[in-house]
Amino acid sequence: MNGTAKWHLPDRSMPGREDIRPRTYRRDNRADNHLGNHTIQHTFTFLPVSPGKTIGSRLRYARIKSGLTMAQLADLAGVTVQTIQNAELRNKVSLPALRKYSKILNVPIHFLGCFEELPERSIGEKLRKARLYRGLTKKELAMIFKVNAKTIWNWETDTSTPSISTEALNKFLEILLPRP
Repeated sequence: MNGTAKWHLPDRSMPGREDIRPRTYRRDNRADNHLGNHTIQHTFTFLPVSPGKTIGSRLRYARIKSGLTMAQLADLAGVTVQTIQNAELRNKVSLPALRKYSKILNVPIHFLGCFEELPERSIGEKLRKARLYRGLTKKELAMIFKVNAKTIWNWETDTSTPSISTEALNKFLEILLPRP
């Protein structure tokens, strides 16, 4: 493969355009591979040095590290390429979508969601962080604890304290404990 890149210059061969100076030279990120009369262009994708601290940057990092293009991830997840682009650029991803991407990319959901950054100052914050680490919605957690979703919201915002057994709560929160 020839590692040279093409330089694109403005077309000045048209009559009346001799006086126009080229604005800037732009280097293309594609390399040419010449095989006889055929030219094949390769596009290089560079793996970011670190995953970053946003959902979008971590999703992109995990996708590239897995060797997938946006189109391939979109096909596997059953969404459009635009959905993947929006997730990587706008950092807005639903919890069910994060679960799906996490499974496809074989990375923990708490990594993609940046959940390790969440505070743990109160029981409500710990409960929310443990719920997100497990990839559960409020409704799903409510079904586990046999309460309604509004109750989970009250617990997570410290409006009320959990009325479940301490043993059940501690078992749920143990996901946050450091592993030896």
